[in-house]
Amino acid sequence: MKNTLSRLATLRHLLDTVAMSSQEDIQKHLAAHGFKVSQPTLSNDLRRLGATRIITSDGPRYVQPSHPLYQRQTEGGTRPTASGVGPVSLSFSGTLAVLHTRRGYAQAVANDIEESKIKDCLAVVAQDSTILAVMSEKCSREQFVDELRKVIPHLELA
Repeated sequence: MKNTLSRLATLRHLLDTVAMSSQEDIQKHLAAHGFKVSQPTLSNDLRRLGATRIITSDGPRYVQPSHPLYQRQTEGGTRPTASGVGPVSLSFSGTLAVLHTRRGYAQAVANDIEESKIKDCLAVVAQDSTILAVMSEKCSREQFVDELRKVIPHLELA
């Protein structure tokens, strides 16, 4: 377990400080720090950290959801938004909201939703391309959609 925690801490540091465009690049950097990992282990580690590969002006790069590229300037200061992840669709079942993103983006979008602190959002759980958000019973769907659109401007109702 100690090795896993050390590896994750090193990976976190590398993602914040080094532009790496492929999992092979990441494996090489981890090996240089004494961590030889298989591709499945690396994929699992990246998923644990919520890291994803994005396209920047300098080309593709792996980043963590906390990276500034996941934020944009809005009125009233900087607020996290899920811009650049493509369309996000939304459907409801009772007080449950189900959002679908492009593969690999759900964790970043879920983090943005949590950081926005929507008052009637009780919980957010993300998988690879699906997010489950639990609304309070007193919140209307329209109110919830309005709040989500502040975080996800390109939200589409399914």
